[in-house]
This record gives sequence, structure tokens and C-alpha cells, in this order.
Amino acid sequence: MPVKPNFAERIAIYSLNAAPVPMLDLAGALAYQTLSTAVPLDIFKHLHKGPATPAELARTLGAQERGVQRLLEALAAIGYVESSGSHYSNSAMTEKWFLNGAVLDIAASITALDAFLRDLWPQGPQIISNGERPFSFYEYTEHTPGLSDAHQRMMMGNAN
Repeated sequence: MPVKPNFAERIAIYSLNAAPVPMLDLAGALAYQTLSTAVPLDIFKHLHKGPATPAELARTLGAQERGVQRLLEALAAIGYVESSGSHYSNSAMTEKWFLNGAVLDIAASITALDAFLRDLWPQGPQIISNGERPFSFYEYTEHTPGLSDAHQRMMMGNAN
């Protein structure tokens, strides 16, 4: 959960309408984007092997250290990794829901939802306006590498 309003904030936001509630939705979207960046890079799988510095992780990923540092800072801010000095490690939540073979495969869900949000959701206004789908969902899923498997794992987890 990217934003955890305290008691007074919940009253101000939800009861008194004294703060812009849509900002929580925007914060949620930013948190999701952070996850959808981390998952295809396998950040959590690499940190599962042990704590790492941004420089070490950047070398492992073949990525820019500055970008890895910023991604780790964002992941720490929303509770997916923890920092100890210059080293980062997965949080207990990440270990449980992304890495231990849990029934609900969050990484598969993010892979599937990222593709759907990127390619399908932008078609929403057109579909609502004219009632026509620009392409078949199932053909799209079948022809997007790795998506069919991720979608099936997401659906199996949701069914349990």
C-alpha cells in the first residue's frame, strides 16, 4: 500500500472531504508503476539471493547505477525493499508474495496487468464511444510473448 493515512488524515480525507482524495489514486498509480519497473528487471529475485548495494545490483542487471538507486529508493518508500546502510534487501512482504511460490503469483499479475494497462486500457474511450473492440483480447494475449503464461498464473491465483 503506497499511502497509509493516519487516523487524523483519514478523518480529513474521507469524512471531512478536506483533502483531495484523488491524490491517493495518483500515488497508487505511481507505486504500481514502480512495481511494474522492478518486476521485469527481476530486482526482487536478485535481492532474494542476498542484500546488495545499488552499484552491485546495477552491475548484475547491466543497468545504470543512478537509475537502480532511484528505483530502490522508490521501492523502499512503498515497503517492498528495506535499506541497511548502503545495502538493500527484500521486505518480508516481498519475500512472501513475490518469491516463495505463494498461490497468488503477484509477479505474474503485474506482468499481465502491465501489458493490459499499457496496450488495452488506452483503447477504453474508443470502445465506450463506438462499442467496437480494436482487437481480440485472447489473440492479443496469445501473441504477446510471456503474457499468456503470466495471465494464466494470475487467473489461477485469483481462483484459489
